[in-house]
Amino acid sequence: MLDYAITLFGLHINLFEALGAIVGIIYLLLEYKAHPWLWFFGLLMPLFYIYIFFSQHLYANAAINVYYVGASVYGILCWRGIIGSKKEEESPISTMPRRALLPILAATAALTILLAIVLNKLGESQAIWLDGFTAALNIIGMFMLARGWYQQWICWIIVEPVMVVMSLITGMYPTAVMYLVYCVIAVMGYLRWKREYHTHKR
Repeated sequence: MLDYAITLFGLHINLFEALGAIVGIIYLLLEYKAHPWLWFFGLLMPLFYIYIFFSQHLYANAAINVYYVGASVYGILCWRGIIGSKKEEESPISTMPRRALLPILAATAALTILLAIVLNKLGESQAIWLDGFTAALNIIGMFMLARGWYQQWICWIIVEPVMVVMSLITGMYPTAVMYLVYCVIAVMGYLRWKREYHTHKR
């Protein structure tokens, strides 16, 4: 990783990673507010984390940030009503259809296994199953976010504590702080989006 670093409280803090974490927190705060500008930061944050995760041999999470770029473009098109039936002036928050639950669970399991197999073949990932599982949930969560489903927050509620642990294990302390903030905002975001969905539904 680019070694622009300081020592704080005895910890080696990489400034490039710290800047990426700040961008990530701004992104999540905008997501919490369902603000369309979240997609700009959704495009910016992966540019940091493709490099950060790759340098830590977390290849699935590095690759997932490439996916984030495409998912952010897809999200912009969905939220602006260019894709789908939603009009631009409507609330971006909706609910996941019940029929989508089984495919979502199946896709998560399949992606986790597929990514773990690929990572095992590469033989360099520090945490094959954690890397694969978190990457799979990130793929599913970003798809659900692009659709505006408030249940997308459940993916982050599950994955963020795992990312905190994985970041600490690999010494990515600014990233661990970012994901710790994500843990709190994910719960708050779920409650807020669910409330706003039911409010607009009336």
